[in-house]
Amino acid sequence: MTGPYLTIGLCGREGVGKDTVAGILHALVGFHRTAFADPLREEVSAAFGVDPRVFTDRDQKSKPDIVLAIGRCADGDFIRTMHALGCEIGTPRSPRDIMRWWGTEYRRSKCGSDYWLRLMEDHLDTVRRNGTRKIVITDVRFPNEARLVRAHGGQIWRVYRPMADKAKAEHISEMQLDDFAPDVTINNNSTLDQLVHEVSSAYMDAVEAA
Repeated sequence: MTGPYLTIGLCGREGVGKDTVAGILHALVGFHRTAFADPLREEVSAAFGVDPRVFTDRDQKSKPDIVLAIGRCADGDFIRTMHALGCEIGTPRSPRDIMRWWGTEYRRSKCGSDYWLRLMEDHLDTVRRNGTRKIVITDVRFPNEARLVRAHGGQIWRVYRPMADKAKAEHISEMQLDDFAPDVTINNNSTLDQLVHEVSSAYMDAVEAA
């Protein structure tokens, strides 16, 4: 892949279309897609002994399932952490809840707020050594994640969708989005063709600024 090195970090509320924007960037100019949640999904699927696709299937992500009850986790530290926070360990949980708790209340709290950043740094180094120049990170949620993107000379794009943005944030991973100003706002409030046009224009501007 030729051209300038370019890293774009996407942020925005649940359901605004971040994965759609990443897919457009991949289809248009071959962006490599990655996410802070990629290793999170690997850890959680191993800890609960379930298919990783459970954590990416949009139809399943919000549905509680007994196989994801906290008490079924193979990681005793996670069980103890969540029990100490007042969570009932035998209650069915949704993939979304488990990922949020594992990522924030468990890993970030117990292993440091830079836990997922270190894994992302390693991944970025690997793909760049392999010749990748264009990278889109689909799930920037915390200020230190935004700083990582910018430290690599990248931009933060906030994807905005009126109906999704009106919903009340339920977790800290969605409450800090206003703590870092985006470089670009992508309005996903019309047709797919319009979204493609907006993403393409923002990409061209980013290339000129790189």
